[in-house]
Amino acid sequence: MRYIHKNKEPKYIQEWKALRKKGEQEPIYNEFDKKAQLNADLRAEQHGVCCYCQRVIDHFQSEPGNPETAAHNEHLYPQNIDGDERSKQLQMEYSNIFACCVDSRGLKMQSKLRHCGESKGNSIIPDLICRTDCASYFYYSLTGEIIPIEKSQPDWKNYVVLPIETLTKREQDAVKCIKTLNLNCASLVADRKVCIDALFQSYKAMSAEELIRIKEELLAKAQYPSYVELRVQLINHLIEKKKNK
Repeated sequence: MRYIHKNKEPKYIQEWKALRKKGEQEPIYNEFDKKAQLNADLRAEQHGVCCYCQRVIDHFQSEPGNPETAAHNEHLYPQNIDGDERSKQLQMEYSNIFACCVDSRGLKMQSKLRHCGESKGNSIIPDLICRTDCASYFYYSLTGEIIPIEKSQPDWKNYVVLPIETLTKREQDAVKCIKTLNLNCASLVADRKVCIDALFQSYKAMSAEELIRIKEELLAKAQYPSYVELRVQLINHLIEKKKNK
């Protein structure tokens, strides 16, 4: 996961809200008529990757395209919690809406294989993607798992069985996000492992200076590749390793 810098609320949303207010109507997301345009703006803001798993997303779910790269408009604080006033108030707040993958690799019907927004549903998670230090909460292991950066446990299965109150507050926030979003489902772990192995092959012979240049070029892209934070973490690890030789 990675911090997402939110831009100013688009003018077309401001105008739509103003019209609703003038007509004494509440700003209900399901009645908003520019969902695809909103999704395009969110994807651009996020450099074309899912707000949670960081897989590439390139079109809104109702538009034609590969279902594996489709996206929906995800409410970080859920929009459909009955009786929750905050849920109602935030459903058209731009700062609460992100672009999220939708397909879970075609495995939507099997709950244990869903991830990201499809796994989260109406659950409430810590707002780590809104925090500038978001990346400092997570560590990507060489097996493809994502775990709290403190690494107080050797792998994810140990965190799953451990009483959450025994962890630090930072670890608890990371675990809640990983578990609720199912970021260690089999498909994501396998995909990240393939990415890690390929990156090691590409980067292992490079100098620290070359790796720094690669990282700078990566972060300057309008379209990130999948698992951008994993890539940054791995590059930083290799840079440190080469500098300490």
